[in-house]
Amino acid sequence: MPAEENLKVLDTQVHPLDNNSVPYNFSSADSPLLHKAARALNLAARLPTPYVSYSGNLSSSSTTILPLDAKYTGSILVSGYHISYIVPREFPRREQESRTRRGSNVMHFMAAIDLWVPFLSKPPLAPYLLAIPVPRCLSNQVRLHIFPPNQSTASSYASLSSADEDGGAWELTADPHVTRSQSARLSRSHSYNNFADDESSDASTTAGFPEGCGIQGSFPSTDRIRVRWATPPKPGQVPETADGRRRAGVRDVKGDMLCTVLRKHKGKGREGSPDGLVVKVDYSATCKGVWFPGVATLLGMDLGLEADDCDVSWAPDEEPRWTVTGGVGFTGFAVGGPPQPPSRQPVSRQSSAEYPPPIYVLPSSPNGKLVNGNSHIPIRSSSNSSTASTNSSSLLRAPLPTHNVAEYSFESSSVSTPSGTVSSLPSVSAPSSPERARRRRSSSRHRAHNGTDTEIDDTQDDMRPPRAPITVHLNMNELSPPPKNAFTFSVSGTILICPRRSSMTPDSRRSSPASSEDEHNDDPISLPIFRIFSTDQETTSTIVRNEAPQASVHVFTRNSKNREANVRRAVLMKGNQVSCGSEGARIVFARISASELRGRRPSDEGSDMSYNRSGFSLGLKSMSSTSKLRDVSMMSTAKLQPHRDGPLMIPYVTTTITSLLGEGHAFKNGYAVELALPAPSDADSEWLEFGLALPGPVAVPKADAAPGDRQSVSSPPRVEIASASVEGVPVRCQTSAAVKPQAGLVGLGLPFEESSGKDWISWVSVHVGQIGGGNVKIIYLVKGSEEAAIDDDKAEKKGKQPQHSIHPLEILLPSFAMPVGLLQVDIRVQEGFKLSSFDTNLMHQQTSPQGLRLLHYALGEFHYPHLSMHVARIALPQEKAVATSNTLWHFAKAAGVLLVFAIIFSLATDLRRATSELQALRQSAIRLSPDGHVLPETITVTATDPADDPKKWWFNQAATHPPAHTAIDALIYADQYNPNSST
Repeated sequence: MPAEENLKVLDTQVHPLDNNSVPYNFSSADSPLLHKAARALNLAARLPTPYVSYSGNLSSSSTTILPLDAKYTGSILVSGYHISYIVPREFPRREQESRTRRGSNVMHFMAAIDLWVPFLSKPPLAPYLLAIPVPRCLSNQVRLHIFPPNQSTASSYASLSSADEDGGAWELTADPHVTRSQSARLSRSHSYNNFADDESSDASTTAGFPEGCGIQGSFPSTDRIRVRWATPPKPGQVPETADGRRRAGVRDVKGDMLCTVLRKHKGKGREGSPDGLVVKVDYSATCKGVWFPGVATLLGMDLGLEADDCDVSWAPDEEPRWTVTGGVGFTGFAVGGPPQPPSRQPVSRQSSAEYPPPIYVLPSSPNGKLVNGNSHIPIRSSSNSSTASTNSSSLLRAPLPTHNVAEYSFESSSVSTPSGTVSSLPSVSAPSSPERARRRRSSSRHRAHNGTDTEIDDTQDDMRPPRAPITVHLNMNELSPPPKNAFTFSVSGTILICPRRSSMTPDSRRSSPASSEDEHNDDPISLPIFRIFSTDQETTSTIVRNEAPQASVHVFTRNSKNREANVRRAVLMKGNQVSCGSEGARIVFARISASELRGRRPSDEGSDMSYNRSGFSLGLKSMSSTSKLRDVSMMSTAKLQPHRDGPLMIPYVTTTITSLLGEGHAFKNGYAVELALPAPSDADSEWLEFGLALPGPVAVPKADAAPGDRQSVSSPPRVEIASASVEGVPVRCQTSAAVKPQAGLVGLGLPFEESSGKDWISWVSVHVGQIGGGNVKIIYLVKGSEEAAIDDDKAEKKGKQPQHSIHPLEILLPSFAMPVGLLQVDIRVQEGFKLSSFDTNLMHQQTSPQGLRLLHYALGEFHYPHLSMHVARIALPQEKAVATSNTLWHFAKAAGVLLVFAIIFSLATDLRRATSELQALRQSAIRLSPDGHVLPETITVTATDPADDPKKWWFNQAATHPPAHTAIDALIYADQYNPNSST
């Protein structure tokens, strides 16, 4: 069985049983826990013999009964947040049994576990709550005894009027339900006054519980049993909801209320509905710290629609009902409820003089309202009223019934459902008892469209007004114990908000058929807001959104210092919204029809100006145009234009693209786009809006482009609006850039980001005012890549040619939210550049003297025109000559460097050869000397001259001849003496 984190196992004991579930003998003194377990399980008397006597260890006649070892009984172990049973390791065998008889393989044990279970909740904000883990078994029995609460000494001084009250009683419930005998069941006559419709107390003052109360019986298989008990409340102490349920208290509520203005409703005289605004309300609340001091778990939470100075009714042609959804713990809801006796009316935060008490009457009265005009709104009460002291007289005020009202109805239609989403259909009167109410709900159960069972009633006679209280049903068993729990739910519906007029105002002034349909009132209307009646602290944030066609909504908030003063917060066009915080909001509806403006005469301007001066106290003008002088200056042009009787579209859009390459510094690799088009006629907004988007990963690249040519977009498009004008007059413009997340442009209400895959989206809004059909001209600049511009600057500073001779450009073309008849794109390339290639999804191409022209006809809404092109630089003759001279110069420098290297290489070769020859001579000299000495040697060269020929007559024979000359040349070689050689 599962074990909670704070659960502690104090002691465990396991004891075997025989085949008849009779325990073997054990000592009650040594094992008191087993004795209690045997009594709780209502087992038979113990056997006289112990369990281990069959193994021969102990004699059956021995008076000493030793505790059994764990190897025979097994043990209880806590592992992995689970309490587990470890089976025994040894099973003793009986000696009397025949060995041929097959033994039984079934063993019985009883286990007793002493647990320390902490309280999950305690008074005063919750009852005592225990969650006891139990194993899943086919048969489960529980016996729980709860002692009476401690009686304080101060109770002896209580008044005599409270002497008959039972101060020691408890209210106790269990989940799942515990089944017990009929005699132990509490009387049903008291169950309705103390519990919810389908709950009853499981407490019993009999069945073996002489004092206090207890619970004993069987329950179905479950992981844990939850037991709640608390002191019974006094009559009138615990407040109830409008449908009779116990009211839950809330510590903190944070709500968000979205009010969407859909249209203006025009009344139809005295008998019809009044003039007002049709508003869709979406309210969501997060309730933290839901609590209730009693044991009831099926509770209710009342909330209602509050309005300061306006009347609220169901919108015509809309479903007259609320749609309520909820999170964990939500079981259903009910709208309205029967009146309650004076003794059981919920206490109020306000006095009866400040807020008159509501009285519910039969559906026979007109519109289900009271005779005095009060609506079905309950008194708001504090969540601490259930446990607060009764000493304060202001909290004990209970409104008494008056005599000038119709008969009371003590019946209600309790609408609830087990599903998470239900709708409040018109209800009828219900039975007066819980049993009859349940039978009525079960008989009126229908199948809803989503396949869930929803309790409805098809009778439309008792349609509740929007201000009737809504009771949200919740189950405390599905929520965490307070104060850490949280409960969420939401309410939505469409209502009609009308200004509250005095009863002295005649009906002819309230709604006159002769009044203009477009007439609007300068008095702001307060938006209603949902409030939860039983909360200690509540914060509700209001968001106003405009979805009305051809109208603007002026939003005001109250001044924090002066509540009567109005502060303009925003002017919302269609699709815009603004958050007003927790101060509430007041709105004014203003129609801005462009056809009415074009059809005015000059004399009409005087009446408009006087009307504005009359309503200047609120800082509001009758027309939402920001520049009336501009509209007057263009009035003559507007009067000449025909009235539009065709579809709302843009006839043509002319776009001129001029590349900005090498010009300036800010847009060195960018381009300029000049956009010209007529303003849409009779549009819903005064703003002309279009989107600029870059292609995403799904875009198909060009066939002749390199894979690295397409640049990845890592930042929003750097778009700057150079100028925006209408008929030559400058106007306002706004640019917003956002990534493609699903959140999108929520404030603008635009689906452009969902049209296709794009990396970045820029939305441009130009204020064109009321001049439909005027010529609009917009010029915006798009910056190129900064890295390419930096590289080109470094190359030019070094005297080099720029590396990026081909510039890829991703063109941002406009995409409109309405159809376009013709889109014309003219591409103009500046001097010194040419268009090398381009890729586009525009269908037609033409060549013009100025450049290339692209055309596309019949564009749909949010059509995405794509254009990417490559612009290359054109080389001029002067640039070619400079390039040739640069090449020759580089060649000469390279040749000089090669010559120097050749000379150095030659000299190095000669030096190395000489060095090698000298080294060879030295080595040869060393090899010739065996002992390492180089001795000097003498070489003698003798030359002998021959004698004179005696036969020559010219010589004298007696003459003396010169002696022979002998030349001796001595070559002495000396070398270093070698000391290692032996002499």
